[in-house]
Amino acid sequence: MEKLKSRCPDLVIEGYSPAFSANIEDQKWNEDILSRIADFRPVHLVVCFGPVKQEMWISQNENLLFRMGVRCAYGLGGTLDFVSGRKKRAPKWTQAVGVEWLFRLLTESGRLGRTAKMFKMPYFAMKFHKHEVESLTKAEASSVRSQMYDIAEKP
Repeated sequence: MEKLKSRCPDLVIEGYSPAFSANIEDQKWNEDILSRIADFRPVHLVVCFGPVKQEMWISQNENLLFRMGVRCAYGLGGTLDFVSGRKKRAPKWTQAVGVEWLFRLLTESGRLGRTAKMFKMPYFAMKFHKHEVESLTKAEASSVRSQMYDIAEKP
């Protein structure tokens, strides 16, 4: 967050790292995360639980997130390692030819399992993502708009 704030001083950003949970359906774990999101009321939400888990969590909570005002939720995983400077990007030529993943696979220990999961994501998207965001009723839409105006007017 410090790196992002230094690059973009006007950026309004909040971060939270929950305790590890292998079960994304754990009620207490989700309540902690969702209550922080409800308090901050982001329009854009970055979720970094790692491949598949983050996409499944976003899908599992998409209706609630939408009702909280989240309009885009991104599963970014290791991206924060690059933004923070904790990890270096692959050489430009590997990025240019689309094999940065291969460079990371060869240079990072324990990467094989995570990379294998990445290749399963299109399958996950086609097979399991049948759930669509439900339309808000007129009353709910009015309430969301009202809350968004209230938030926008706060200094």
